[in-house]
Amino acid sequence: MRYPIKKVADMLLDAIPAVETPSSPALSSPSTAREAVDRYGQPTLRQPLADGGERLRWIRLRETILASMDVRTVEVDAAGRVVRASQRTVAMKDPAAY
Repeated sequence: MRYPIKKVADMLLDAIPAVETPSSPALSSPSTAREAVDRYGQPTLRQPLADGGERLRWIRLRETILASMDVRTVEVDAAGRVVRASQRTVAMKDPAAY
């Protein structure tokens, strides 16, 4: 069975714990959803959250023999303020299976 890449990304991300982004000035997280979009471009996925907020995800596939995805996730509250930000790399064991 083949799945669209966005569905595969969601399935993988739900199974892997997040690694929080370091809080150094050079790697600081955006403070609002607008700032995140300005910094990273339009997100690959937008998911509404139960509390009225939104989860924004940017997914970049690496074009290498060791296929992987770089995933940046920003969750914002109903007012658009960032409440959580993370970045991780997800290795795909057999990209041909997707």
